[in-house]
Amino acid sequence: MPTYKEVQTHYRTVPPALLFSPPPSIPPPLDLSTSSSTTLPSHPGFSFLPNALPPPAQLSLARACLAEYARPPHATNLDALPREPGEAREALDPWELYKSGATAAGARRLERLSWATLGYHFLWSPRGYRAAARSPLPPLLASLAASLVPGPFVPEAAIVNYYSAKGLPMGGHRDDVELTLLPPVLSLSLGLPAVFLLGGLSKDDAPVPLLLRSGDATLLGGDSRLCYHGVARVLPDATPLPPAPGAGLEEGDEEAVRRFLAVRRINVNVRQVLPEGGSFPDDGA
Repeated sequence: MPTYKEVQTHYRTVPPALLFSPPPSIPPPLDLSTSSSTTLPSHPGFSFLPNALPPPAQLSLARACLAEYARPPHATNLDALPREPGEAREALDPWELYKSGATAAGARRLERLSWATLGYHFLWSPRGYRAAARSPLPPLLASLAASLVPGPFVPEAAIVNYYSAKGLPMGGHRDDVELTLLPPVLSLSLGLPAVFLLGGLSKDDAPVPLLLRSGDATLLGGDSRLCYHGVARVLPDATPLPPAPGAGLEEGDEEAVRRFLAVRRINVNVRQVLPEGGSFPDDGA
């Protein structure tokens, strides 16, 4: 059986025309949206929720990811990036510039966005959380978690990843630094489709490739909570989101969100960090 890295390398490099016709040694992508089952026998605790977000909800969430979640008090990769020549620190809001179609440095800044972290901020190095590194978790994410996650679940942190079809996707990793690993991780897909790899407890285990589309959700819990997983490929797609009456967006916002989602993918994952009633060990914060 191939390893996680071998399957990942295949899907990162295979020509698009051969994406769904892999060699015998590589498992083909599963399209669970056409299946009656939303679980995988090989991965107890994993659930796939096709079309969990209707088009109006997709547009509303995507707009929040671009206009609200990518700015203080939340943390993003942009915080540490040097500004381009001509990009004044007091420049207009990048979302407003992008929305207007401007090509100024401030508008390009939004296109350099790769992640945002909300609630308890995920710290990339060293990996983990601190009590003092925190911003409010948006009510929209708490509401979505309440409607999609069964059983006890306290949404306390979220990471938003912004992908490009031309950029490097997310490598195989485990979500293993939360102080409780009992609740699942909720993941929401927006924009371009992607090949998601769901592996095992070791990178020697062959992963299951899954096709995720805009509006799909997954739950990674139970025995699968600590499985390796990642995004192997973001796929170009000329199919626009269908009309979405009821999204409640201004005309300029909806056009800009659709423009972004036509060439990018957004993933929002929501997780519980602390056991119920628990707190962080004294970290000096």
